[in-house]
Amino acid sequence: MYSDIPEVRKSALMSLWDGMSFSVMTGLITPYWGLFALRLGGDNAVVAWVTAIPALVTALFQLPAARMVARHPRRLPVLIGYAWVYRLSFLLLAVLPFVPGPRPIIYVVLLSLMNLPNTICSLAWTTLMAEIFPARLRARVFGDRNTLATLTTVAATVAGGAVVATVRFPASMTVLALSSLAAVLVSLNFLRHLEEPPDTHPPGSSPASLTSLVSLVRGDPGFSRFLVGSSLLQIGLNLPAAVFVILFIRLAHLDGYWLGVFSGVSGLGVFLTSRLWGRFESRHSPTVSLALGVAGLALLLPVYAYTRQPLVFALLSALGGLFTAGVNLGYFNGLLAQAPPGRRIDAIALFNLVTGVMTFVAPLVGVWLLGVVGLAPVMWITMAVRALSALLLHASGRVRPRPAA
Repeated sequence: MYSDIPEVRKSALMSLWDGMSFSVMTGLITPYWGLFALRLGGDNAVVAWVTAIPALVTALFQLPAARMVARHPRRLPVLIGYAWVYRLSFLLLAVLPFVPGPRPIIYVVLLSLMNLPNTICSLAWTTLMAEIFPARLRARVFGDRNTLATLTTVAATVAGGAVVATVRFPASMTVLALSSLAAVLVSLNFLRHLEEPPDTHPPGSSPASLTSLVSLVRGDPGFSRFLVGSSLLQIGLNLPAAVFVILFIRLAHLDGYWLGVFSGVSGLGVFLTSRLWGRFESRHSPTVSLALGVAGLALLLPVYAYTRQPLVFALLSALGGLFTAGVNLGYFNGLLAQAPPGRRIDAIALFNLVTGVMTFVAPLVGVWLLGVVGLAPVMWITMAVRALSALLLHASGRVRPRPAA
């Protein structure tokens, strides 16, 4: 299975189980972040802040997080330590609906603070995966991981939607937060059993600095093009993020049940096609897979502007899941392929910093555009941005072949 090396086989299995258990949390509660913002008393702006402010915090924390990860000779202890902090923060989410005061603002602040330990975990985990699995195995390992994780996400989303539909708020938010806590604690147990290779910390590596990040962009055309294309992609993905919640809840007058349906059928599309995308990527490249997935997502957007029918939204979500599978796999493996092996932490930190800023700006601009020009122009503008990002991402993979890491 995957490799003749026992440590790699064990890590692949642990990664699959970690992905599935962590995806229980992803399916249970993340589709309802925006809905909970509204239930807590927030307005359209708060719905946008739920995506934007945590993304900004994540972006600004990239350099400190990179320094913290680079300071340690091994990634796994860093990952486990901060994973505990992130997971226990779900307890605060569980009690938030019962806290007096400006709950929508507290909600946004809490989600933002949760992103601090999670940013460190993300950097440590991403570099660890690159060090455990050689390039030739990544498409297969993470294709399988995405397939199983998506199936778990779909099942959890259906369960989460049932809770939202049948359990009155605020109890529904507490139930989902505590259930998510249980799931991520299970995932933590599997993370602990990953087999980190010896001598993980490259000799001579140093913590990221602004100067080193600038030199990285100037000295690596493939990575710089991937970075620009990814930044546009994050704008294209997040420009309509809050707009979709407003469309479904306030314009189409749907309830939380339908949000779960849309997330569930999208996840089903990802599940059914992830392994196919993995095979496709093995024959071609991560950037080709990524560009095709982004182009497909771009073509779906205008339809949202001209319908209020939930079954049409569900069909669009299912088709979106088909293309999202290619985006998810190509995005992760593309980053690992384009990041210079000797400066991987710097590259990932810079990538997260720049794309995080775009993720912060885009939802706020999307809500502003919705109020100024209306729904249809927002969708057409977003389609154009996604199409341009697909072209740039495809071009980034053609600069030169990347050495195996």
